[in-house]
Amino acid sequence: MKTSLILIITALAIHSAYAREATTTVYKQVLPDGSVSYSDQASDRSETLEVSPVPTVPALETKNRSSRDDEEDDSDRNYKLSIASPENDSAFYSGNGSMSISVAIDPPLRRGHRLQLILDGQLVRTQSSQHFALDLVDRGTHQAQVNIVNRAGKILQSTQSRFTIHRPIVRNN
Repeated sequence: MKTSLILIITALAIHSAYAREATTTVYKQVLPDGSVSYSDQASDRSETLEVSPVPTVPALETKNRSSRDDEEDDSDRNYKLSIASPENDSAFYSGNGSMSISVAIDPPLRRGHRLQLILDGQLVRTQSSQHFALDLVDRGTHQAQVNIVNRAGKILQSTQSRFTIHRPIVRNN
């Protein structure tokens, strides 16, 4: 009999402890301007609220592709990649330094593969579009390199082109 009573009291104590943890105490206060403020700290004009936990749904587990699958995807795609514009060793005028670099690629990029533009050894941008719009490119000769990279950043294919930009200068005589 004593053992049963002890078990019942223990079960009730554990249940009430979990029941208290299931709610959160929040304090609501209406400010003089009519706005409502909620806090975890009580004040002399606050109203105590017990907030029940928000019901949640566990996230679905998704299958991740292994890195080995990515390597197989990379090896079976041979791209033909070239910089279509500006042509290699070309020269052109750009008054404000705006220009574009267009890439020809066949077959189309596979999902997860992207184009990476490097101008004069500096990474400019990584994107999936075959058109790179650039602003304020200095006059002079530049080296452009376009890489096809996978999700891990591994270079799958690369091409280069050299071009010269002429820009007018103002001379004060």
